[in-house]
Amino acid sequence: MTEKAFDVAVVGGGIGGLCLAQGLKKAGINVAVYERDRTRVDRLQGYRVHISPRGTSALHNCLPPELYKAFNPWDRICEPSSLRALFASAGIAGVDVQAQSDRHEIGSPDAWWAAVLGSGYRGTIDQLDADALQRVKDANLDFIRSSGVREVEANVVYAVAEKGRA
Repeated sequence: MTEKAFDVAVVGGGIGGLCLAQGLKKAGINVAVYERDRTRVDRLQGYRVHISPRGTSALHNCLPPELYKAFNPWDRICEPSSLRALFASAGIAGVDVQAQSDRHEIGSPDAWWAAVLGSGYRGTIDQLDADALQRVKDANLDFIRSSGVREVEANVVYAVAEKGRA
């Protein structure tokens, strides 16, 4: 192993350690990351980790743009300009992209659960075992009942394009 000079050693290659290393690197500090696991699949942990808006902001500030895009790929389709660029990168021209901001009424806790099942969270929900699914559903329904939520913000970006002829 070749020894290289560094100013800071970060022990642990998890989310926090890697973010810290990127922030230090961005600040011009030579950094080395030490992780005990040889590959990223040696010890699968952190599955379904939630990163708060403050944590997401920290990642955005520390990571190079290409790494942040990998962390949050939804950014590629959340703004009309980025969605148009995505279509353009695929060679699709003449795309009609519209953004719409609105509120969606939540008439009952069951209506909320139906919305959850119809959202991008469905993939995560479908991976839960029966007990975990019931706990998540109960927690959601209890929250809607106790908090008095009657509507949610529902911002969407629509795109319509025609498939090219082969």
